[in-house]
Amino acid sequence: MKRISPSSDGASRRRSALSTSQRRRKFDARPVVNDWRATDVISGVHDWTRYAIPNIVVSRVTTVQVVLESYRDPAGTAWFDDVRLEEQRPPAVDVFMRYPNFRGMLFDDAPPTLTFDVSVHPPADDRGQYLVRGTLRDEGETTPVATQTYAASAHFVAALDGSSMEVDRSYLATFALLDRSNGSVVFTYPAYRVSRVPAARRASMNVSIDTHDRSGAVLADAPSLESPLETKAYEHALADAERLGREIVQANLGPASASTVVAGQ
Repeated sequence: MKRISPSSDGASRRRSALSTSQRRRKFDARPVVNDWRATDVISGVHDWTRYAIPNIVVSRVTTVQVVLESYRDPAGTAWFDDVRLEEQRPPAVDVFMRYPNFRGMLFDDAPPTLTFDVSVHPPADDRGQYLVRGTLRDEGETTPVATQTYAASAHFVAALDGSSMEVDRSYLATFALLDRSNGSVVFTYPAYRVSRVPAARRASMNVSIDTHDRSGAVLADAPSLESPLETKAYEHALADAERLGREIVQANLGPASASTVVAGQ
């Protein structure tokens, strides 16, 4: 996965009158791959600002264009600097909360242990140099109510003891990557907000669905059969996919069987 990250200056202070420039950055893999994307159009006078096009996945070996372009015949001047196409690495610590799994609510009649899936991608993939620290603290306090330290394994399930959590107070669960040599924090994953709530509150959350009762109101008495929006941007890609599918079926089943399968679709 790649990321394009140029910096741009819309106009210097000395050229602020030429502030009608419109520009954008574009990644374009067409026509080999039907994939292109661009930043929003930027106009006006700005200081140096970093822009990025993230999550670029090139599915085959091909030549792509990275375009720094004016847009819609603008006037003015724009500068670009430090244009890079770089590997987009996953976060150093990636965390998914497994439990509690409904809006961070930990019911007081349920197990008090919070669990998390943790994946670690440290700098230079040197896991021996790092530790992972999980912390649970009251959102309004700095002192944690639970702390646990783990080896920086590639993937593990972490647990934090929430038995000290008070009912109807908000807590933050965070995980950070620490440098073993000095204990400094290298990266902190965004916190999960959790709370402990009375079990009786479940009664107000019940939802029932009767699939046989159709007496209620419907969204529209006569829904429109026309598509409100239509695009032909993917016509060529879909045609190629259908052609490739027919070729694969024909190669594996023979012409007669292939005709039957395609007709059945």
